[in-house]
Formats: sequence, C-alpha cells, structure tokens
Amino acid sequence: TFTLLFCITFNSTHAQISWEIIPTGVSNNFTDMDVYGTEDLFFIDDDYDFTHSSNAGSTFTTINESAMYWPIEAVTDSVVYLASGSGDIYKTENRGNTWELQFTGCGCLISQIAFTDLNHGIATGTSGVYQTINGGLTWTLDETLDFWGAFDIQTFSDGYIMLVDEFDFYISKNHGTTFQQYTFDALDSYYMVAVSFIDHKNGFVISADGQLYKTTNEGDSWTFVSKFDNEPVEMMEFVDAYNGFIVTGDFKDKIYFTHDGGNTWELSFTSPELLRSMVQSPTYVYAAGLAGTLLRLDVNYLEVPDQVVKSTAVYPNPANDEISIVTDLANVTFKIVNAIGENVMQFNTTNQATSIDISKLTPGLYYIVNADNMLDAQPFVKL
Repeated sequence: TFTLLFCITFNSTHAQISWEIIPTGVSNNFTDMDVYGTEDLFFIDDDYDFTHSSNAGSTFTTINESAMYWPIEAVTDSVVYLASGSGDIYKTENRGNTWELQFTGCGCLISQIAFTDLNHGIATGTSGVYQTINGGLTWTLDETLDFWGAFDIQTFSDGYIMLVDEFDFYISKNHGTTFQQYTFDALDSYYMVAVSFIDHKNGFVISADGQLYKTTNEGDSWTFVSKFDNEPVEMMEFVDAYNGFIVTGDFKDKIYFTHDGGNTWELSFTSPELLRSMVQSPTYVYAAGLAGTLLRLDVNYLEVPDQVVKSTAVYPNPANDEISIVTDLANVTFKIVNAIGENVMQFNTTNQATSIDISKLTPGLYYIVNADNMLDAQPFVKL
C-alpha cells in the first residue's frame, strides 16, 4: 500500500484513546488486511473469501473465492493483489469481482507483496525477490538480492521501499531497482518483525523481542530507543514520530500504545480474538484477526506533545485558483499532497507569505506538508 506523506491535524488537548470493535459480518478468520486512501478496506480470510468496505467499515461486501490467501496489497481503490500458498499472484481491477492469475511457477511461500505505483512492485518469498515494472504482467527473480521472505514492507508512491528481513533493514529509492542494507549487529536470535516510517527520513523498526530502533536519515544509521520486555512483539504502526502501537503476546491479542516515540509503552486494548494484521489510513488505525474481528481507532484523538507547534496557515480555504501560505519558517521545503498521499507540488518558502497557483489541481482535499516536520501539516480544499 502506498504510504501517505502527511499526518492529519491531531487534537492537542488530553483525550482518552479508545478502540472500537467494528461488526464485519464475517465469521472466518481474517489472515490479512490492507487499506487504500481514507475509506477502502480489503480483507482475505482463511476460507479464501475476499471482503471489502468502501466506507471505512460502515458496511462490508464478501465475495467467495477458491484459491487466494495472503498477503493482500491494495494499489488503488479497485486494484488489489493476492497470493496463493504455492506462490501464485492474482490481481483484480474491480474490487474482487473477477481475478486474473498473473504469475505462477514460484513454488514458494510469498510473505509480502508491495507496490510503489501501478507499475512497480515486489514480491518476496522463500525463493527470493520477484519484481515487476509493468503492473504485474511479468515478474522477474532478482538474483542480486540476498533477502527472502521479508517480514514487513512499507512503500511510498515516489519509489521508496523500506523492509525488514531477518536482522537487516533494506531501503530502495528507485522502485526496487537497487537496495541499501543496514545490519543490526546487536540482534542475534530475534528477527526484525516490523517497519514503520513517518516519511522518507524518519522511521522505526522493531524486533520480535521488543528492541525498538529509530532513524532520522533514511536508515543510514539507527538509534536504540527502548526494549519492550513484557511479551513477544508481532506488529507495529507509528502514526507520527510520537504516537505508535504494537501488537504483542503469545496470542497476539494485546495492543500497547506509546505517546513519546517508543520510550515508554502502556496497554491500550486487549482484543477478544487473536490479531493477524495492523494497518493505518489517514484517519484510523485498524487491526484485524480471528472470527472476523476488526478494531478501529480514530487518530484524531491522539495527542501531539506540547513542544510540537504548527507554524503554517493556509488561506483562503476552500480556494479556486490561488492559496497563500503564511509561515514563520523561511527557506523551508513544503509539499502539496493529495488525499492518497501523492506529491503534486513542491515549493520553498521565501518570506512570511507565499502565494501558490493551484488552478491546475483537480478539485478535492489536499495537504500542505512541511517536509522536515511531518506533524506540521495543514489541509485545504481545492474547489
């Protein structure tokens, strides 16, 4: 799934975060889920049924299938990829109504599928890394890469791919053509299990025994943050540089929360069922698992530490042809991204008020994002 290059505005007042249990009407066990944009959710369960919601979990549609399992990768609100236990890759362009077998013959267990855009994607399995540059029409084994069966992958729509495999972190800045590798020498028996980047520079990785590391330079170097000693860690999602979640426990039913960048953790929720997947959209964090369980948390109620002060204002809002950016930051790079995280414009501030021509943008919701501080983001509407 494309990772959004912004964070929405968070409440700065103290608030209690709470997880909702969302009825899905599914009794089978969700094995994986993915999210696209703000509304579209996609699930696959252990009875090979495909479930979709186009309204953030208000209603669900389930389609009976016969061969597809996991992982699941949503590239748009209609285009979704799934694998089979024998390494076949399937694609739908109509939200699961019909499926096309795109790749077969791997004979391996595929652990992750990830796309940066409609054309470029990678699939990792026990036989290596397969890549496509034509939307999955052909997949080629990349024999130069020595990782296999990546535990977790995150992608950005401009070509960045971040993943963890065993004791290593890998990053590609060119849709997977080449990767840089960083090895965590301190790990000796517990693999890295999850990666979560806020933007290209800033991100976290965590091992199964709870060793959390962070980077501020695209993974060139890493700083140890803390060690979660309570239970094994399975999944992780950071919403911003401060607020994050991990799923833990032998039964993977406990969700812990941090509000200080992983320095401390507190129990946030105990799920009624084992959890298999955790993902986030611009508005919610989701967790899915056995017996059709779906949990949802509204990120608008997460707190931003007092020291984080927004420095940007946008007017008029809504606007037709031009907006003005008012900021106390000079010579700072800002981006305009659309509602699905795609970068549509970039500019530098030169004084306190900068005028931007938005006449060529299509109508819709956009965000002004400070490229150096992803918490400093402001929405506006193009009419």
